[in-house]
Amino acid sequence: MGCSPHGDKATVGGNMSCMQADGSILWLVAEDTEDDFLLLQRACTRLSPAPKLQRASNGAEAQQYLAGEGPFNNRDAYPLPSMVVSDINMPLMDGL
Repeated sequence: MGCSPHGDKATVGGNMSCMQADGSILWLVAEDTEDDFLLLQRACTRLSPAPKLQRASNGAEAQQYLAGEGPFNNRDAYPLPSMVVSDINMPLMDGL
């Protein structure tokens, strides 16, 4: 299911977020530290609806995911996220 201003949507803070085919919201999280990812994952359980989090270990992996390249070339398995959350300091490619 693609993102569009019409159709199924959920709003968080007044911004539209795209829902996946199963009704969930997907966020891509570019984070190299496991503890920081787990902290964000725990914080997201307080959101309604809670987003599904897809982790990328570094900026280069996040870029591959968004481009649908390499291991992420199957959009059914790796759909486009409605939001990207990025650590600023990461190996290989930072979040800026």
